[in-house]
Amino acid sequence: ESVKWSKSATTIFDSTFYGCQNLKWISNIESVKSINARAFCNTGFTTFVVPAKCINIEANAFSQCDNLKVFKVGPSVDFINQSAFHFSPNVSLDCCKNSKIKQWAIDHELPIYETQIDTFLNDIESKSINKEKDWWWNAFLNNISGKNITNVKGDE
Repeated sequence: ESVKWSKSATTIFDSTFYGCQNLKWISNIESVKSINARAFCNTGFTTFVVPAKCINIEANAFSQCDNLKVFKVGPSVDFINQSAFHFSPNVSLDCCKNSKIKQWAIDHELPIYETQIDTFLNDIESKSINKEKDWWWNAFLNNISGKNITNVKGDE
């Protein structure tokens, strides 16, 4: 049901977890910058949080994921292939209000919700927190259970 990924790996290569229907969680993916084609095709995720450093999600990366309902995308993602969620009928994107990915989701008719991640990012902005530190992303990852995130604290 879960996999511990190598902390130093920056790419999840083509078809790495293809067909792993019991896979529901992957940890240590903080360094991942690219999720390649079919990397998580036909897996059992219900929620997936894209790593903060990830900028690229390739073709069919999350296709045929019937259980995938929430796909959380931070502001770093610049590109999602048009077929990334092919045959994943229940997915909706949780993304930043003014991100490129929000427009991409609209263009591809994917449901969007933005309250949780926007509340969190706005809270960070209001506290003038040093966003270069990874603590804030880890805090976000620890709060993906659908709670509205408030009162985030950190080094100022």
